[in-house]
Amino acid sequence: MNFLFLLLGLPFPTTHAVTLIRNQPIWPAHFAAGMNGKFYVLDYQDQRITLFDANLNEVKTFGAGGPGPGEFFLPEDIFFTDGKLYVQDDASFTVFTADGQPLEKIKKPFPGQWWATGKSWIARKRSMENGQDDLIWFSLDFKETKILHQDRDQSFDDQALYLGKRPIPPALTKDHRWLARVEKDQYLIHIFDTHSGEKRTTVEGEVKRLPYTEAHIEEATKLAQAAMAVVHPEKDPSRVKVIPPRFFPPIIRLVFTYDNHLHLFEPLGPGKIKATHAVNLDGERVPTMAAPDSHYYKVLMMEDTHALVATYEDEEAGIARVKKTNLAEALQQLK
Repeated sequence: MNFLFLLLGLPFPTTHAVTLIRNQPIWPAHFAAGMNGKFYVLDYQDQRITLFDANLNEVKTFGAGGPGPGEFFLPEDIFFTDGKLYVQDDASFTVFTADGQPLEKIKKPFPGQWWATGKSWIARKRSMENGQDDLIWFSLDFKETKILHQDRDQSFDDQALYLGKRPIPPALTKDHRWLARVEKDQYLIHIFDTHSGEKRTTVEGEVKRLPYTEAHIEEATKLAQAAMAVVHPEKDPSRVKVIPPRFFPPIIRLVFTYDNHLHLFEPLGPGKIKATHAVNLDGERVPTMAAPDSHYYKVLMMEDTHALVATYEDEEAGIARVKKTNLAEALQQLK
């Protein structure tokens, strides 16, 4: 996820708390739940992993920047499954045992956004030449492959920025078992089993057309030009023509919460979205959570009686153990 989410402090008693890394909030990409309540935190700046036990005590630190065994370069993500910890960088996955011993380095067949599932690999392959944006399933040995979903990114050329032409990012459950992708111009969401690469269900709904008004176009142009100034600083954003669609996409974002419910976000205007409803893995309607982002980004791991929740208070990032009975209240206060 390439968004900055400020994680506010917990204003209620917790059974345990531990301070992790100063000035570095705990994002989901930097956290992995291990065995028996243990967990791992990735420090992507210092390029190392810290293992904590179930009592939130630091056990050991391992990993380093570099090309060798047990090393990685600018790590992007970590994931734990079947007794192995996978550390992803742009070119490969570095694999460790549960206690931090290096096992192997697995080279990616091509660069891009990848997810390990423990039973397979999922990759998002994007081509700058033709705008193709594919979600691809690979078997664990990379010998079998299939296309899960195809889309096109036609959002930018040398003269113009076309709003509404960029594919909407996929959503994954925290265990990387289920993946959802929406057709960008339709109310049509596909949910896949990442282990087998088979589609589980398709969610369909009524398309509500929210038109772009002149005010929407003006606001969207300002937002797009500000983003262009960051992504392409060599270009003069005021000279880039912004071309809006006639209507907003009906679904603009997907988020799985920790209970594997998929929340569907609909647009209210440029940069303004709302989770209008949620479905389970079978596509059936379920109650919508208040602030589903909080449930995704802040609930790091569920235990029998407690949950581990990310905190950020007085410039200190940390993890607190919260009773499940207090979790809804805690997340409401954290939104």
